[in-house]
Amino acid sequence: MEKKYNPKNSCEKIILYCDRSQYGEVGSWQRARMMWHFFFCLTCKSYSKKNSKLSESIKKSKLSSLKPNEMVEIKRKLGEKSDK
Repeated sequence: MEKKYNPKNSCEKIILYCDRSQYGEVGSWQRARMMWHFFFCLTCKSYSKKNSKLSESIKKSKLSSLKPNEMVEIKRKLGEKSDK
């Protein structure tokens, strides 16, 4: 069965590559495909720029998340309060 070209599927793959590239998880072939796609698709190119800005802002803000033991303690305390 022959697959038909669907630009939506192509954009979905490129967005996945874009997200993964933020963490260095794309290969050179995927990166080349992404750059080629950006040449024709301004929507995906814009998404990539915004995604990069967001990632950079998060890095600069030095946000941190709870450690697993801290999360367990908070859940335990919340559970105690809801029982009363």
